[in-house]
Amino acid sequence: MYWQKRSRVDWLQSGDQNTKFFHAHASSRKANNKIKFLKDMVMTSKASMTAIISKYFADLFTASPMNNEALEFITSTIPIMITAKLNESFLLPFIELDVLDALKFTSPDKNLRSDGMSATFYQNYWHIVGPIVNKVVLGVLNEGHSMELINTSIITLILKIKSPQSMGDFRPISMCNVIYKLISKMLVMRFKEALRLW
Repeated sequence: MYWQKRSRVDWLQSGDQNTKFFHAHASSRKANNKIKFLKDMVMTSKASMTAIISKYFADLFTASPMNNEALEFITSTIPIMITAKLNESFLLPFIELDVLDALKFTSPDKNLRSDGMSATFYQNYWHIVGPIVNKVVLGVLNEGHSMELINTSIITLILKIKSPQSMGDFRPISMCNVIYKLISKMLVMRFKEALRLW
């Protein structure tokens, strides 16, 4: 355990140094994270790999046609839990303070988002970017502006196991941009009170 902790300290102190060891480590990590083959198929090109991955997740996340009668029956059995007072609080317009609160609760140093910025950037330069961010976020939430320009994410695959053999051995994660993240966090914070009812 001691040597493991010590190697971590060495990595934290020297990890960014331009040495042969750290280049080899980065190259090894890149090679290990590359998808070379999947069971019963060899990737011959980036295009074929992209097509296989896209088809797998499109099939996985595409909904089959819904039976409207079954849906109506199921929803009719769900009791109404939201009171009129709680509903009024949900319908209040969002304000600039809500945007700032959401930003404060956003992890500052997670990976860069699809816009190339981390939450740290927005937190440190809020005095500059705040008015623009407020206008965009409040426009979406209060006035129903389109999210088309900000609804971008980088989707990456995370290994579930060390030696993946099939697409099921990967987990997709989305890295949304900070403005998109703020909108979703504000909605969660607003509806948190209702979640306690269940």
